Amino acid sequence: MLELRPTDPEFVRVWSRVNKPKNDAADTEPAASAGWAEFLEGRLETERQRVRDYRALALQSPLTESRSRVRALGAARFFQTGAADFNHTPKGAANRYPTRAEAIQALYQSEHAAEADYRRAAEICTDATLAGVFLRCAQSCQNGRLALWRIIENAQLI
Repeated sequence: MLELRPTDPEFVRVWSRVNKPKNDAADTEPAASAGWAEFLEGRLETERQRVRDYRALALQSPLTESRSRVRALGAARFFQTGAADFNHTPKGAANRYPTRAEAIQALYQSEHAAEADYRRAAEICTDATLAGVFLRCAQSCQNGRLALWRIIENAQLI
């Protein structure tokens, strides 16, 4: 199994559900490949939830960044596992935060943690294409954080 130790709180919640130990002892799939498939599945679910939150908050710029990560991760998952998932409905409720300010602050922190997770995954991954996807997602998280910063700085929503 991967020794990634994710820090994004939303992803940690998803990771604990996706990364459950399997009872099938006859599983012949290499652990590393299975680990990346689980990582991609968890990241996809997390990013889809983030898209839903951004859409509920009507934050267009970070929404665009998060959607680009969903597309990149979906393609990586397809080429890694052969699984095509065209159901883009995230699980959970959109905008689970009491106030808009708390939502933006939580999403900003989540983007920062996700960026660190993607960079760490890129360092660990031995597949150059998959590592490139993770670096692209890390850059997108940085852009999303910057967009949130500018929203607060320019609009003074808080």
